Amino acid sequence: MELMFEELVDLAETAVAVVVPGDVARTLLDSDVTTGVCQIERARTLLDSIEGVLLAELEARGTTDRLGMRTSGWVAKRCNVQRGRVAGRLQVGLKLRTVLRDSETALAAG
Repeated sequence: MELMFEELVDLAETAVAVVVPGDVARTLLDSDVTTGVCQIERARTLLDSIEGVLLAELEARGTTDRLGMRTSGWVAKRCNVQRGRVAGRLQVGLKLRTVLRDSETALAAG
């Protein structure tokens, strides 16, 4: 499973390396830019959902409690991100796990 997540990071790093340097983005057609923006938004939504599910699993297992921290605090510290952002995604993940099980199933189906 770890390899799958590493591949996601590799793909994102490749996309950044292709688009970000210099004026590359300025050379793209309008249709490439608009399609890229929409595809990135879709990917972000899916990644946020995956993160929420994994955060909810951490919370349910009590993994970070055994490490002496709440889930959102541990992730914020470990990943160097804002705790509020993590807490929001954790709440979404917990809702998907409990109240919105049909939504979680639909998300998994695409």
